[in-house]
Amino acid sequence: MKQTAVEWLLDNLKGNLNIEEMTKVVEQSKEMEKEQIIEAHIEGFYSPPFRKSRRGEAEDYYDKIFKEQ
Repeated sequence: MKQTAVEWLLDNLKGNLNIEEMTKVVEQSKEMEKEQIIEAHIEGFYSPPFRKSRRGEAEDYYDKIFKEQ
């Protein structure tokens, strides 16, 4: 099963990380979460032949929902 961004973040925050390393790990997990949301949007709304052509729409959806906060 694919690991969620939160699970990945928790796994990577274990240990002694300095603030720079921790910031990098958090930013990577945010990118993973964004990708997972975009993929879920594509999977939920479009059938396989249209997935690649609809990626831009999925990214617009992500930006609309999460960038306005």
